[in-house]
Amino acid sequence: MNIKDVSDQFAELVELQAYSNAQTKTIIDLTKKLKSSEDELKHLKMLLDKSVPMIQPENLKNSATDEEQIARQQLYYLKLKSEKDELTLEEAKRVEIYTRMLTQINNSPKSFDAKAKNLKTEDLLALASSEVNEPK
Repeated sequence: MNIKDVSDQFAELVELQAYSNAQTKTIIDLTKKLKSSEDELKHLKMLLDKSVPMIQPENLKNSATDEEQIARQQLYYLKLKSEKDELTLEEAKRVEIYTRMLTQINNSPKSFDAKAKNLKTEDLLALASSEVNEPK
């Protein structure tokens, strides 16, 4: 829309000024709505960050087994709870069970099954033959 079209659309200057004022008011109203929405979004993000614990904390390493991951997550949640309130007897027993599980997992001999699953059969045979043929 150019100036010629606008001047043809409005016969008098008063109509053009009213149209201009209405546009200005609409722009101001929309700018205020946008600003309030941005403030509300920022506030909600802040509330979310402060109230909801992270699902997987940074200090929780990715574990090899599901059991280890579950035990670590549950211990983390129980730790958070213990910072606020005293643990019940049942929760204390769960802490003991999860700790025992992690100790057993960490003390168990590590297997190379995960690496072996990713290797091709030829590579496994070559590796096995090189182990057998090497003098110790």
